[in-house]
Amino acid sequence: MKRREFLSATSLVTGALTGWSGDAAHESEGQREVRRRAPDRHEYYEFSPDGMECVIKRPDTPIPWMNLLNNDTFQAWVTQRGYHECLMGDRGLNGLTNPQEQSGNLYFRDCDTGRYFLLNQPPAGAPWECRQGLGYMTLKASHLGLSVSTTYFVPRHDTVLIWLIDVRNLVPRPRSIDIFSMVEWSLGDQFKKQVFKGHGGGGDGFTGGSQFNLYKKVWLEGGILYAVQNSWRTLGIQTKPWPCVGFLGSSLPVQSFDTQESEFVGDGRTAANPRAVEKGKCSNVPFWSQNDYPWGVLHNRLALTSKGDQKLIVMLGMAREKAEIPRLAAKYAQVEVAEQELQQVKIFWREFVDRAIKVETPEKEIDRTVNIWTKYQWRSHMMRGPNSGLRGLGFWSYGLMGSRMGGAIREVVVQPHDLELVRESLIHSLSLQQTDPALGQLTASEPLMLAGDLDVPWPPEPSRGPFLFPHSHEINNIYPIAAYIKETGDLSILDLPLPYVGGGQGTVFEHMVKGIEYTLRGLSDRGLPRLTRGLGDWNDELNMISREGRGESVMQAMELCYMLRECAEVAKAYGRRGAAEEWIQKYNYIDNAVNTLAWDGDWYIRAFADGQPELIPIGTHRNAEGKIYLNAQSWAVISGVADRERARRAMESVRKHLVSDRGPMILAPPYSRFDVHVGLQSNYAPGWRNACIYARPAGWAIMAACLADLPDLAFDMYKKTCISERSKEVEIYASEPYAYSENYVGPPHRLAGRAQYQWCLGEGANWMWHSYVYYVLGVRPRLDGLLVDPKIPSEWDEFKVNRRFRGATYQIEVTNPRKVNMGVNSMVIDGKEISGNVIPVHADGRDHLVKVVLGN
Repeated sequence: MKRREFLSATSLVTGALTGWSGDAAHESEGQREVRRRAPDRHEYYEFSPDGMECVIKRPDTPIPWMNLLNNDTFQAWVTQRGYHECLMGDRGLNGLTNPQEQSGNLYFRDCDTGRYFLLNQPPAGAPWECRQGLGYMTLKASHLGLSVSTTYFVPRHDTVLIWLIDVRNLVPRPRSIDIFSMVEWSLGDQFKKQVFKGHGGGGDGFTGGSQFNLYKKVWLEGGILYAVQNSWRTLGIQTKPWPCVGFLGSSLPVQSFDTQESEFVGDGRTAANPRAVEKGKCSNVPFWSQNDYPWGVLHNRLALTSKGDQKLIVMLGMAREKAEIPRLAAKYAQVEVAEQELQQVKIFWREFVDRAIKVETPEKEIDRTVNIWTKYQWRSHMMRGPNSGLRGLGFWSYGLMGSRMGGAIREVVVQPHDLELVRESLIHSLSLQQTDPALGQLTASEPLMLAGDLDVPWPPEPSRGPFLFPHSHEINNIYPIAAYIKETGDLSILDLPLPYVGGGQGTVFEHMVKGIEYTLRGLSDRGLPRLTRGLGDWNDELNMISREGRGESVMQAMELCYMLRECAEVAKAYGRRGAAEEWIQKYNYIDNAVNTLAWDGDWYIRAFADGQPELIPIGTHRNAEGKIYLNAQSWAVISGVADRERARRAMESVRKHLVSDRGPMILAPPYSRFDVHVGLQSNYAPGWRNACIYARPAGWAIMAACLADLPDLAFDMYKKTCISERSKEVEIYASEPYAYSENYVGPPHRLAGRAQYQWCLGEGANWMWHSYVYYVLGVRPRLDGLLVDPKIPSEWDEFKVNRRFRGATYQIEVTNPRKVNMGVNSMVIDGKEISGNVIPVHADGRDHLVKVVLGN
């Protein structure tokens, strides 16, 4: 089970590499020159005064800057140019349109002069602006005496992408304007167009074609273009139609339509100068059995008065039944209804970001990211399971959208903005737990399509997984139960009965017990967790640590310890002292093994590889490359395995060897040749996922530095890694300035600082948010209340946190008169001083003012 697919990146990795420069890697003088020459960020973008919109000032961003429009069921990726990809749950088997620049062209043509322009590719010098907002995107341009504004959004409860088009006539005479809206249909076809035109012959990854195009149909009926695929997934005897129907409709009468690229564009032309737009009329030819992907083009006409304006709605959607579509089309053909739905989307997102945790610090750009955009990224990644009806994490990042959901609940709990959703996610995941440890996986998963469509059972039956020994991902699905209880104080959830896959049921606590029993199965005789042959741990690219099934993961041992400690604390509060004591004994056993076997003198070893009679340490000072790994140091501190002295020494080693100009690298020095005891991790170019900067491990390192009482190191790593800082280097960073990517290319590479895997939640946004709010600002839940333990820059005078917690709201004001970076001197709640630095639970539905003074 891998977290990510390995997508092609050859165009980015070619070229000369810079050499490794020593202990702490820093950018070369050449890279600094690139940074100096990069335009000021305001040349590309700026945020609105309230921070709720990213205003993109030029269309030629380094890569497409996307927005994810999602109502938990239907998703649309919309770029800054107005190109979009639509789907419902499963991107591979339930996609509606093809990705990025294949769909979304919007043409405006003056009927009198025949001149036209393409909104997505505006002429040089034409006024242009894109506003990426929460749940919508607005694209504006002016040309040929027209001012055009198009807003794209997904309503909260319908499976449709709305294009709300407002056209204003800037000249003092009436005009007729033709509008052509275009998409390229996927229709559940897993072979999406990538590079070359399809040839209809087989759908291999090199031609990008799809034989399934031969079974697709597109036709106009009642002013709506309908699109279906009659043979889906397979061409064998099990074939059946795609279970949905796609449609493209509009609020004005259809003048003409097209369904084939060749008819619309014409021979020897491109989408920039299509023959149909030039003529002012489409071919009106339906599609059935062609080699190329089918298109959908609607031609509408506006009658504009002198200096007047008119609105047009284009709706692109999908439904399970064709009969549902006329109702949807009629609903959104009413401009006022579409505008009301847009307002509901804006209200939903405004209320969501306002009711969750809010911070106010001297770092205003970080505040904007923490208060608005990281919350938005978290919520936008959630989906509702089509079979269970429960919500949870739906996918990992753009380009890594899988076909199933049910795991990674740690990535839901880590940002507690919607506790009802978090509870649903916990219940969903635990209800998929298996009882037979010999099956090789702890939990099953839910397909992102109806099980009946895929001919699989629901609820799922017991299934065999790939793990001979428990995997890191499975450990991380147990302790979020404790995190949820710390946030809510709701121990009663442990009494909730939930099913097991294959029959029977148990309480949430019994699920937790079985989960812990399962995750402890893989310990070696030395007390460290073994890895399944050919698989890594959290880092799945360490896939040759365990070629024989004897390799051991030190990081996973630390994760086990953290799980045992957190769950033991909850078990004790729940009155299960026997279980708590047993888990702490196991914690101590693994803790002793780690500190006996894996302490290297100044840091912790990362793993022990097999392949020789004696296990081989990985991540030791004796290694010429990959001698120190970040995660082993961070998790030693987070889990409590490292005592105070070792915690500080390990994190000081991080400072010395791993902190680069763009954040902490995952390892150093980078591998320059393949290491048979490491695996894929050593096969990348130095800096490219090999001594790069991952946002999630950076977040863990920030947490560890705070726990080790090294506030200066913590904030230094946070500031260097955070998106508000990295996106200032627009031409280097390349990705969106409002949504975290998974990682940044590391300093040994000539493309150092380039973002990889856009819109990544788990490896990106989550842990940067968590490390800042919970550890730098230091406001985090405990079973007995809300801890306030800041680890801040000493130059800060003050900061504030507004926090809802267990039925009350706390306005926490922290002042720093002595210019220290940690230590609470006093805490006053509603005018009464209390001892310590834990806010007691009030649960009275009221607002409480908490004044904290630093200085101890």
